[in-house]
Amino acid sequence: MKILSATQIKEADAFTIANEPIASIDLMERAASAFTDKFLELFDVYDKPITIICGIGNNGGDGLAIARLLHFLRAKPSVFIIGDKLKATEDFNKNYERLEATQVPMFLGNEKLQLDINKSEIVIDALFGIGLSRKLENVYKEVVECINQSGKTVVSVDMPSGLFCDVLNKENDTIICAAHTITFQQPKLSFLFPENEMFCGNVHTVNIGLNKRFYSETNSDYFISEKAEFLSAKVFHRNRFSHKGTFGHLLLVAGSKGKAGAAVLSAKSALRSGVGLLSILSAAANIPVLQTVVNEAMCLEDEAQNFITKIEAEFPDAFAIGPGIDTNENTADALLLFLKQNEKPLVLDADALNILAQQKEFKNLFPKECVITPHPKEFDRLTGKSNNSFERLQKARAFSKEHKVVVVLKGAHTAVVEPSGNVYFNSTGNAGMATAGSGDVLTGIVGSFLAQGLSALEAARLAVFLHGLAGDFAAKEKTEMALIAGDIIEFLPQAIKEMS
Repeated sequence: MKILSATQIKEADAFTIANEPIASIDLMERAASAFTDKFLELFDVYDKPITIICGIGNNGGDGLAIARLLHFLRAKPSVFIIGDKLKATEDFNKNYERLEATQVPMFLGNEKLQLDINKSEIVIDALFGIGLSRKLENVYKEVVECINQSGKTVVSVDMPSGLFCDVLNKENDTIICAAHTITFQQPKLSFLFPENEMFCGNVHTVNIGLNKRFYSETNSDYFISEKAEFLSAKVFHRNRFSHKGTFGHLLLVAGSKGKAGAAVLSAKSALRSGVGLLSILSAAANIPVLQTVVNEAMCLEDEAQNFITKIEAEFPDAFAIGPGIDTNENTADALLLFLKQNEKPLVLDADALNILAQQKEFKNLFPKECVITPHPKEFDRLTGKSNNSFERLQKARAFSKEHKVVVVLKGAHTAVVEPSGNVYFNSTGNAGMATAGSGDVLTGIVGSFLAQGLSALEAARLAVFLHGLAGDFAAKEKTEMALIAGDIIEFLPQAIKEMS
């Protein structure tokens, strides 16, 4: 799914109006109806007092249409119009006239707003939509602060008022804190950043029937990964006469003394993701554990007891390096030598990235099909501290382009960044996956898919999606609070079954 900018969304509206064809007021009615249908799924509106705050633009026009629809559904809406009505849009005025005929209470200005909100159960925010490009001031700031301080359940129409669509706001900007945002057609880019969770609440996307041709012909740098994109992936389809060599050989380099668990998690997830053969190179101290716990893997014992000091292997189809390997000097030297010689597909994670951060010249030694999977702090070590997640994402795009690597920037909506600059946000996963070892599981899945012949981008995107999907199944069974990394591996078969 493409993520369109505010400008592109307005162009999509205009294109739909011109080519469907449909009158703009009817498209607004369609949006209001879609909002109301979702609103009814969330709340019982019968005989309920609802305060609707409208600006004088088309977002406010949506709010007026929603008020009329709720009135006919036997709710008790009241409407406050903030701004100079003489400057209102044409469609706003049309919906104002329609609402006047219903005798729904309407007030110009915010004089009685606090009193009305106190009597209401729900506040609908239709003050500003996608077009806002500067911070709220004066009466608009006062109204938003009044709403936020009310303690009432707030539902925003398309966007929380005050929130920018395509970039992050400044820290002190005044923004609606919605419990729910019912957004039109597609999520907005700003919804995908952790700084904005407190403003958006639960986001619900409703289809308002914007023209599909415009969407297909419009370019974007930002996407949301969806299940349908991966159903044809070759890893899900096996020929009858296949053998273990058909599905690749992965060498996992993981585990210094005391961190055998990282190697175990990566190894098990690689095996559960379909790799034909798995070898594990680990510190000598870990070998008894690995041979006992991961029966299906072949173990290679480093000559050192506590660390990995040599990475030598020509036989695998791909490598996964980093979980729990430590950053000591001998391991760093071994990684540097390996990177100078290796040309095979590779995923680097955890301590491998921390070593790279300490030795800047390593960054020029990535093979063509290379994936790196940093969490935000690991990425900041590579590129310098970022002030916010939007800045970090732009750095990831620059890093990917410069070094020709696929960057998997882990988070609630993990972003997979390819050298072209395209960003693919993930749509699966949950907060229960914010637990030790979850990243090690992802590394194993990425490595497995690389060994099975997927490209770096294909492997990264599919692994992230499947990892999150398994986490969703695990959370449903075990709850987010009780979820541990091993549960993600346990539910990988169910996630694969869902995709196959």
